Amino acid sequence: MPDVDYRLSQAFKNLAGETPPSADVTENIYKHSRFDTRFYEERATFSSPSSSASAAYPKFLISATFHAPKNGSTAADFTTWFKTSHLPKLEKTPGFVRAKAYETVVTMVLDQWNFMAPPEEVPRWLVMSEFAGDTVPNFEQVDGGVDVGVYRIGRVYSEEEWGSVGK
Repeated sequence: MPDVDYRLSQAFKNLAGETPPSADVTENIYKHSRFDTRFYEERATFSSPSSSASAAYPKFLISATFHAPKNGSTAADFTTWFKTSHLPKLEKTPGFVRAKAYETVVTMVLDQWNFMAPPEEVPRWLVMSEFAGDTVPNFEQVDGGVDVGVYRIGRVYSEEEWGSVGK
């Protein structure tokens, strides 16, 4: 989105389904599911010091969420903590291209078609780390990550394809 406030526009609300689905869909899906939605704003980018890796097409992505560091709660505190705790490990991982850090701005839960506040503390930070090469990166090095996943990138959408969202 061009701005996180786009989520408040009517165009976005139309995408999100502001009207209840059919009774069949509600009974078969929404009565048995919970959808946690988080909106993030980008706060920092950490690029590989290797120019050849940073120019490579990423093939893998590690997604990891984190709570705020114990020593502070600002974006600068997280950046310092991330640079000293995790970035050195990522930079040593073959194929590392870059990592982007995002801060949670808004969180909501749709539980049995009822919107509610999250019942537990939501991780405040999301870090998306990109890797080139043909080897799946080792994600066990993501110490302290609440939710960690490794994904093979299937397609990268150009800005021409997604750049008009919200306009």
